[in-house]
Amino acid sequence: MTDPVVTEHHEIPGLGIEVLEWRTLGGMTQPAGLLALALVRQAGLPVRQVRLTLNNSAVILEAGALQAWWGRLEVENSLPAGKVLGRLFGAAMSGETIFRPRYTGTGVVLTEPSFQCVVLVGLDHESVIVDQGLFLACSGEIEVGAEIQRSASALVFGGEGLVQTRLTGTGIAVLQSPVPDAELIKVTLAAGETMAVDGPFAVLRSDTVRFTVGKSSKSWIGTAVSGEGLMQTFQGPGDVWLSPLHPVYAGFPTLMPPLVPPAGG
Repeated sequence: MTDPVVTEHHEIPGLGIEVLEWRTLGGMTQPAGLLALALVRQAGLPVRQVRLTLNNSAVILEAGALQAWWGRLEVENSLPAGKVLGRLFGAAMSGETIFRPRYTGTGVVLTEPSFQCVVLVGLDHESVIVDQGLFLACSGEIEVGAEIQRSASALVFGGEGLVQTRLTGTGIAVLQSPVPDAELIKVTLAAGETMAVDGPFAVLRSDTVRFTVGKSSKSWIGTAVSGEGLMQTFQGPGDVWLSPLHPVYAGFPTLMPPLVPPAGG
């Protein structure tokens, strides 16, 4: 039996967080999947999971992220306090869930395997806004809520959806990222400083950062001439995490022919 490789291991009081990688994939039994498996092996792409070891503590998971748990744990599905109706409405409109299971006690929680990268973010009495779909888990001291877009321009043109995830408190948050930690850039903006981004690849920001979408130039003519169109803008103070290579990776599937030829081809 092959054990996964532990690539990251972080300890906080009552909780151990491990990122596991399965690098030897030998369980494919469907002929149609063998070519895809061969390409995955050739690229060295591992399957990742997160193992959370609780010692009289608690963790919160994204709905549907659990593969298994064992030990002496209690499971509770609760709704975060405050602005309940607004959160329910936003979730209904966006498809985002706000009912996330909380596991309390002593035992082990294992997340679903995925090819996604895993990024651990430490919070210290602060609040951050995370793109929809990136939250995976967090230590129990962190409150997980919903951030509804307040700017009409950001809602219509921002590409981030109506609801994002707000994480508040002190502890460690586990995110599923489109790129590894080494390919993320954290930009710190002072009060009054502004950053403009051409595309939805700002994955996380401090809640003190103001997010809007606007013209890349002072006039619509200048915007048209620049060729940049509408830009996401972030005004400090606070941090913004960028994933600059995400658009490159997103374009790769269009460069590849189908792995399985169509029937009759």
